[in-house]
Order: sequence, then C-alpha cells, then structure tokens
Amino acid sequence: MYLRKPKIAVMILNYNGREILLNCVSSLEKTSYTNFDIFVIDNASTDDSITRLRKFFPQVKIIQFDKNYGFCQAYNKASKIVDADYFLFLNNDITIVNSDWLSKMVKTIISEPLIAAVGSKLLLFDDSKILDNIGGTVYKWQGGVRIGFGEEDKNQYDKVPINPFYVSGASLLITKKLFLDVGGFDSEMFAYSEDLDLCWRLRLLGYKIQSCPHAVLLHRLSASWKKSVKSLYLAHRNFLRASIKNYSKKNLVKQIPPFLITSIFFGLFASLLSKNIAFLLSIGKSIFSNLFNLPSALNARKIVQKKRRISDNILFKDAPTQGFEPITKIVQKSRSFM
Repeated sequence: MYLRKPKIAVMILNYNGREILLNCVSSLEKTSYTNFDIFVIDNASTDDSITRLRKFFPQVKIIQFDKNYGFCQAYNKASKIVDADYFLFLNNDITIVNSDWLSKMVKTIISEPLIAAVGSKLLLFDDSKILDNIGGTVYKWQGGVRIGFGEEDKNQYDKVPINPFYVSGASLLITKKLFLDVGGFDSEMFAYSEDLDLCWRLRLLGYKIQSCPHAVLLHRLSASWKKSVKSLYLAHRNFLRASIKNYSKKNLVKQIPPFLITSIFFGLFASLLSKNIAFLLSIGKSIFSNLFNLPSALNARKIVQKKRRISDNILFKDAPTQGFEPITKIVQKSRSFM
C-alpha cells in the first residue's frame, strides 16, 4: 500500500485528432487527483492539433514521433521514457465526467497486490444513458465481446468488484513496472484487441483485471477509427493472433476452427447487411495475415507459455460457457460496423 499518492502518467495517443484531443485534455482539468502528468503521444499528425495543444495547454508534455506507429508500438515506445508509478492509457476521444474518476481507479488498483489493471465505465458520448462497456469477456467461438454494449445504464454493473476478462484500452490503468515486464502491448497488432491480449497475458501470470464502475467516462464511439472494413479486419486478425499466443495447446486446437467459421459467417452477414463484399473479404484477409505471420505469433507464444502460471480451466471459469453471445447482440454489433 502506498503511503503517498502514486505518480500517474495519463498517456493520450493522438493522430490528427485536433478537436477531440483538445476536448479530452480540457475535460481532464476537472480531475481532483493531483499527482499526475498528461503526456500526449503524437503519431506524426499533419493537422494543427499539437500546435493548438501547445497554445492552450502548455502544461501538457508532448512526445512526437516521425511516423504513425499505431496504438501499440507508440505506447510501447513512449512507456520507456515516461517517468511514473502507473500508466493511465486514455483515448483522445474520451471526455471526463466525474472529478474523482482517477482517484477511484487508483484506489482500486492499490487495494490488492494481484490487481494488475483497472478500467472505467464507458458511456456513449452521444447518449450518456447508453453503455459502451464496463470491460469485456471472451466467448469461446466468437472472441472478445464488450460487456454492456448498447444497454441503458441502470447501474446494473456498479456492484464492486467487477472482474471482466479484460478492460478497454480506451481507459486502462496499470503499473509501469508490470507493463514493461510483461512486454507492453503487442506491437504487431497496431490497434484493436491489444487490450484483450494484454489482459490475457496478465491473467496467465496470475493477476486480476478489474473495472471501476464509479470512474465514469464518455467515449466517442469509433471517433479515432471510423466505422470501417479496416476496424473489422484488425479486430479479427488480432484476436486470432492473441489466441495463437495465449491459449493452451488443447484449447488452441479446440477453439480456433469454430472461431474461424464464426468469423467467416460474421463477415458474410455484415456484407449482406451493408451490401458491401469488403466486410467478408476483410475476414479472409485477417486469416491469411495470420498465416503469413505465423512464425512471429509462434515465437511470441513460446514466451507467453513459458511464463504461464494459470491453466485455461481456471482462467476461463468465469467467462461465458456458451460459444456465442445472444443473437440480438450479434446483430447490434454487425450494425455498428455499417
């Protein structure tokens, strides 16, 4: 237990996000927790977001890269030079709601040594009565699924502790030491499902993942990544890579085939719904990408499995036992890509 307030580095990734970035940083000013710095990690933006940031928020520390490294590699590179006890990875499309949000998250993560990462309750920016998520879980044949997505927020997830399988990278608190020790985000993923993969690896080491539902944030859904074929491609490609790395040998053989079949049907359904064959083609592309990069995934798997302390039986005992989430949720998710 800390005798002082831990030093937090609020790390915000930016790429041509002028308006949402300034809104995010401005909303952070209401934060009551005092021992934190704001770092904006810029992936070679071509707009004037950094110029305006320097003008209106000179207290913000800026790390500028010479090219777009994506979500994972940019955070990994920045994490090696930022001084803090904890990292709070925060999307630039987030708006702070309650002033004690960070205090609540810090209190949660220091409450128990085995808690490795803490997330927030994310509500939709355009309708703050609707949940984006309170974390996520894993369905055996479907992959990562946001808990609460599209539901009206009636405080149904506010009982603590909330222990999802993973928490969203849009607002994720973790100790600097543990983040570096576990290897950070998977740089091969670029973006999407990197939060699930990180939490999966942490769980395999015996750590816990927890949500803090009283840290309420507004999230502009897909503001940084427009609803697109690319987002579907990355999500499926990266979950497949995470599965190759993190499943036990038995579950790898057992779960991958039905996941691939489900992915193809999901792509077909999305293509029929949108009348755009590109959604189905993106699933095929995600599969071939993993085949092409299989040596990289298998090398990463060796590292993960060598460090593993927890069996899959224990790991997934609280995850859904069925293969799929309810059909209404699947339809809703399909429409979110339109």
